[in-house]
Amino acid sequence: MAGPREYTSGTRAALATLSKGHCYYPGCTVPTIVFIEDEPVINYQIAHIRDAKPGNRYVTHMTEVERRSFKNLVLLCKPHHDYVDRQKPELFSINTLQEWKESRESAAVAELRGLDGLTEEKLAEMIRDA
Repeated sequence: MAGPREYTSGTRAALATLSKGHCYYPGCTVPTIVFIEDEPVINYQIAHIRDAKPGNRYVTHMTEVERRSFKNLVLLCKPHHDYVDRQKPELFSINTLQEWKESRESAAVAELRGLDGLTEEKLAEMIRDA
């Protein structure tokens, strides 16, 4: 059985695309991809809105599938991920992180949410086409 951090390629692609190239933390300008010696390097961590393991934002009734789903994830740079989940978790509620996600993904996600029968494959195809 897959755990809460076994994200699909479609989920990763959607997050990377809809992040608009930056950490979801408000006002953060850290890019999600950096170039080192002309090679692209991933510069983000996937963070759970509702924690993957018992902690500040853990919801007991969620399944592993729900925990690793696109709608429960945001991208954060390492410093903001550490700050949100380890240093000051009491400052960051589920609602706060959900607002970050909605703000960052805005119109693009609204379109996707309105689609009936959206599958991971269809989402990946739409991202490629965009």
